[in-house]
Amino acid sequence: MEAQQYLMTTTLKAPFVYYTTAPDISADAAEFLRQADEALKNNDAQKTTEFYRMALEKSPKSSYLMCNLGTILAAQNVVNDGVKFLQTAIEAN
Repeated sequence: MEAQQYLMTTTLKAPFVYYTTAPDISADAAEFLRQADEALKNNDAQKTTEFYRMALEKSPKSSYLMCNLGTILAAQNVVNDGVKFLQTAIEAN
């Protein structure tokens, strides 16, 4: 499966790219990713973050999930944690 990325603007401070699908993740992670996408569409950054964390627990080596979590954290001004996840995603690729 090829990763699909989208640019979303939300009520958060900045637009960001996020993935709604990701290759090589578990079925459980894919379900959490789907739920995160729904939460994001409803502008619920807290729920989105929770679902990205749960997805990453199920597929901890996914750079796509790391990227999603890093960007949503950074968009919520949790910049240091967000950058750590983004850096880990870059190193994983």
